[in-house]
Amino acid sequence: MDTAVLSYSAQHYNSLQSIMDAGINLTPADIALLTTTIGLVFVKHEVQKLFGIILLHNHFSLNENEILVNIGSVAVPWKTNSLAEQLRDVKGSAWRFTEQGVAPYEFAYDQNLPDVSDFQPFISELRVLLKRLRLTDKLGICAFRSEDLDSTTQVEFTQGRANITLPFDIAPEDGPSRSIEAVWQFDLSPEPDTKKATDLTTSPLVLKKCKVACKTGPNTGHQGRHLQTKL
Repeated sequence: MDTAVLSYSAQHYNSLQSIMDAGINLTPADIALLTTTIGLVFVKHEVQKLFGIILLHNHFSLNENEILVNIGSVAVPWKTNSLAEQLRDVKGSAWRFTEQGVAPYEFAYDQNLPDVSDFQPFISELRVLLKRLRLTDKLGICAFRSEDLDSTTQVEFTQGRANITLPFDIAPEDGPSRSIEAVWQFDLSPEPDTKKATDLTTSPLVLKKCKVACKTGPNTGHQGRHLQTKL
């Protein structure tokens, strides 16, 4: 059975947890499933270069007539009653699963982003799996832009009602023990000798992670910084 792609509602975004709470609620057992059971769904459907798993969280509150739109390195609220030509190339970039289907909650100004409605077998299987694992309130789907696949280390921070992404080097004191992983991209593990992808029975290898340093500070909307790192 196909999964319904729902219309946007600001409630789908506003009801998400802060990055700090979301990171606390994602257990080591949940994380262990990413590179096995969950990751296998991505490589089975060959969508690992298009979509990843995202830790569900918000940055700040949106009004009902607003959507959060990523434009290059900045994400800001846009009015949903903007001119049609302004919204023409705005596509969903992150989705969450609900009892009714899958709902977009973040967007990007990028006409080349994949549309989840074109990947029904994938999203339907992933929805069933996450529901069985009781992870639909913790994990969602995000779409990758072409520049995301080979991106260098980045840091995201919230300033007022804008979320900004900048190049950043991880300081030693901000290592993995002080960060929250927020986005995962999957691929098949290579054979040690050939370095070629193995068959689907092999657990996928996580190639890249977006990390959020658990530092609090003044004027940081969700009191954390998103560090995107390439492994």
